[in-house]
Amino acid sequence: MAVHKKRHFNEFVLREELKEELKRIEVLRRETVISSRKRNWIVRGLLFVGAVALFLILWRTLPPVGGPMGLTFAVLGLSLGELYLIKETGGAKLRYAQEYKKAVGMHLLSKLELDLEYRPDFGVTEETFLSAGFYSRDDYTTYWSEDCLEGHVGGTQVQMAEVQAKRETEDSFTEIFCGWFMMADFPQPFRTPVVVEPRAEKFRPSKLWSLLPIRKQRPLSSQTFGESMEEEDDSDFEKRFVVHAADPEEIAALLTPAVKQRMLAFRTSRGSEVRFAFRNNQLMIAIPNRVKGKDWFDPSPRKPASDLLQLNAIAGSFLKQTSACFEIVAELNLGKGT
Repeated sequence: MAVHKKRHFNEFVLREELKEELKRIEVLRRETVISSRKRNWIVRGLLFVGAVALFLILWRTLPPVGGPMGLTFAVLGLSLGELYLIKETGGAKLRYAQEYKKAVGMHLLSKLELDLEYRPDFGVTEETFLSAGFYSRDDYTTYWSEDCLEGHVGGTQVQMAEVQAKRETEDSFTEIFCGWFMMADFPQPFRTPVVVEPRAEKFRPSKLWSLLPIRKQRPLSSQTFGESMEEEDDSDFEKRFVVHAADPEEIAALLTPAVKQRMLAFRTSRGSEVRFAFRNNQLMIAIPNRVKGKDWFDPSPRKPASDLLQLNAIAGSFLKQTSACFEIVAELNLGKGT
């Protein structure tokens, strides 16, 4: 398998190398994001004046129902107008972010000479995400995936992308999964799916509750593959993970002591909520962000495209994730023929 050495960059040199591209992207930022903001404030002012005028006209011409009717129409018009402006601004920000990420990401990949392709506007399909069996469609209300890295690490085909699955309500949202979802060829063939998830913290009952039977906790995902196969010994692996599979022989063949040790080491380095799924001769891995709300590669539309601190942060995050593709293949020993 190809050996990957961590690369470093100088943000001043990088900005100079991208000088012309950053100029072009800054023009795009000003023509889309900045211009749309100025235009939106003008439109908001006109909408407000129109709403007030409509209210006054109805209030004077249709008493006594004109006042409430005018207020209703005014509020409705302002709300619909604001929703339209938010959508337009979001589209402008997205276009700017994709152009910025393409320029920085593709330039870094060309310097690193890696067999990876970066596609900022492409991600993991929802169908693929659900096929891992970690979550069901009922667990979240919105799904988004972008910033895809795909290609080969040695002889292993890999794909990694950022995924956000959230449950939204009228006044808040909950992150169900926000992080990186990776797929890689698995060198050992298998017949049936096997899912490895974090084991929930055991409930420690008081003496009174300990006299009553406690029902076994059900797996997080509603998609099951038969009963959870619990092993008798109390090893670190069984303390940290629970395994779901229809065939116990498949578990024994896949989860050898060496593989379990690699998964435990991976959990230590990547976080306690990592999940693994063996399906269709691939290993699927869900790696949640350790910081809530983290945005890996997206630039701030409020900052110039050439902003040095922003360029340094985004380039650093990009190098971290490209390195992660190599590191994960090495950590889990996914190289072909291993």
